[in-house]
Amino acid sequence: MKRLKLNLLSERFFLFLFISGVLFCLYRHLEPESSKLDPNVHEWQAVIQRVTDYGEYVQFVFDVGEVISGNYFKKENEKLPSFKVGDVVLLRGTLVLPDKNTVPNLFNYRQYLKTKGQYYVVEIESITFLKETTSWLYQVKNWLLQHLEKYESSGYLKLLLLGDKQEIEEEVIDSYQTNGISHLFAISGMHISLLSAILFWLLRRLHISMLFSTIFVMTFILFYMILVDFTPSVARSVVFFCLLSLKKLFRLRASTISIFLGMIGLLLFFHPLIIYDVGFQYSASISFFLILYRDYLKQDSYFYNLLVISTVAFLIGLPISLYHFYQVNFLGIVLNLFFVPFVSFVVFPLTLLTFCFPFLDSVYLFFTSIMEIISLYFVRFDYLIFVFGRPSVIWIFLYYLFLFFYLFSGKRKFAILTIVLSVIFYFQLILFPRQFFIFIDVGQGDSILFHSGGKTMLIDTGGKLFSTSSLASDTLIPLLHSLGIRSLNYLILTHGDYDHMGEAINLVTAFPVKCVIFNHDEYNEMELELIQVLNENKIDYYQNIRKLSMGSHDFYFLNHQLYGDENNNSIVLYTEFYGKRILLMGDAGVEVESDLLEEYNFNDIELLKVGHHGSKTSSSEEFIQKVNPKYSIISVGQNNWYHHPNEEVLNRLKNSVVYRTDQDGSVMIKIRNDHLDIKTYAP
Repeated sequence: MKRLKLNLLSERFFLFLFISGVLFCLYRHLEPESSKLDPNVHEWQAVIQRVTDYGEYVQFVFDVGEVISGNYFKKENEKLPSFKVGDVVLLRGTLVLPDKNTVPNLFNYRQYLKTKGQYYVVEIESITFLKETTSWLYQVKNWLLQHLEKYESSGYLKLLLLGDKQEIEEEVIDSYQTNGISHLFAISGMHISLLSAILFWLLRRLHISMLFSTIFVMTFILFYMILVDFTPSVARSVVFFCLLSLKKLFRLRASTISIFLGMIGLLLFFHPLIIYDVGFQYSASISFFLILYRDYLKQDSYFYNLLVISTVAFLIGLPISLYHFYQVNFLGIVLNLFFVPFVSFVVFPLTLLTFCFPFLDSVYLFFTSIMEIISLYFVRFDYLIFVFGRPSVIWIFLYYLFLFFYLFSGKRKFAILTIVLSVIFYFQLILFPRQFFIFIDVGQGDSILFHSGGKTMLIDTGGKLFSTSSLASDTLIPLLHSLGIRSLNYLILTHGDYDHMGEAINLVTAFPVKCVIFNHDEYNEMELELIQVLNENKIDYYQNIRKLSMGSHDFYFLNHQLYGDENNNSIVLYTEFYGKRILLMGDAGVEVESDLLEEYNFNDIELLKVGHHGSKTSSSEEFIQKVNPKYSIISVGQNNWYHHPNEEVLNRLKNSVVYRTDQDGSVMIKIRNDHLDIKTYAP
């Protein structure tokens, strides 16, 4: 009877932990924490938590009573001290807020850092070494890092032992993610289980009692969790292992699922923002459902069980993948059949052996190279990658609800039907014609996206001079994917300036484009280079057209005269988008405006894309008075060299509601009930 009461109490205790953790998490979200740092302070005594030298600059993470990070850009021929983790330094700099996403659905760096307990980044002016660390934890970590640096395969050793992927090439990391196998390289349950199993085996061989062995292994993996900076997937695995060990040690009969929920509750209680971590979302949801589905596994069939686990993991991780990455690779199920046993039984055990026996380094490098080659090969099968866009939170909730219902329902056929219907409903949402247009924040440049009737038009691509990043790969394509857009019907390039078409080649080589339209001027050097790429990829292109139909909407090209410069030869577009009169001026100047006023009636335009980024060379007083826009959009970069927009232009637009991409970020506009529904993404 006492054992029964103890078991009931333990079951209720774990459920109590879960409920308490969830409630505390909700409370913390209602009353969010804020930074305790004073942004007016510019000097701190800091402890280095992480340091990575990239040659031209060094990336730091500091503890100043709160975590901050920043990059120090080296001066010419400057040699910095050999900073180590735990070193105490005098840090001078300026605290600034991290960047937010100014384009819909893209990565929010500020929110990401907030989940790590960081609210500021620091613009570093100087770092002065004060003293070395006296912390034994930092000393162990420094010894470990110095030991790993001796290996040619140090990148994968750091990845699989410390969760540090900074030394692995970005192309390789991206291929693992695209192929759906990146979870294997996050330190998680598999790694903790294998590590603990090895320790238990060694201790039992030494005839150490189970009690002492359990205490020792728990202490070791808790220390390991601290060593890897409480990585969410590691924290989940370690806490779950410790709770299961306590259950076994005290012979409790609490169910595995209740212990798992108790573990989730503990993590949410001590780190409520962990719920936003993608790795935690994957590991927690997949582990939860695998525990529920364990009855489907067969004891005598490894590969059958592997197929079931791979399929279940794929289905459970699907909404998370779509929400964060907008696409899914159905080849992932098959690839996991190879990579799971390969990493579990070859790569990770060899990681531990190589760490202990350095002469195995070349062997380890050989196997990790095989892994990279296979992943990079299969990532080329992009026809198995399907872009769905970002699903709504409601759909994700219903998806998991139906899966949960399927598990416990006696009427399995009906449950399967509900799952199928929910998936069909989602595809209908993606394929159902939606109407919106977006003025995309591309800095000092233009890019406008129209989507209606299942067709998509992009007007200009933007382009940043002296930039190593690509707007096409970092902004335009992720945005298109997030909206479920798989191809562009039309790419319109208003004229041949870099800030309007600088990303065109990058875009057409990486994303399906059916047709490109140029302005009526002679092709310049950049346009001729693009045309060569279009011919190589068999993409149609046209010049000097008058009208373009996209679904039920007609776009009229108004500017057909030849002027003396590229800006004035810019395409000027007019359309009535669901009854709303829209005029897009490109970079056309006052001379073009005057000619257009003589030829067309522009009374009471609903929305005006202001010409030439609000420059004084455009938007004459006569033109603005005649057009009389209700809303005006100025596409302009922050702190740009040209001091756009001009104050005189802003004064002329005083009767219009003005949106500026430098202040308001991207501007998304939907038409609802005959009104413009405008949403901005301010930095």
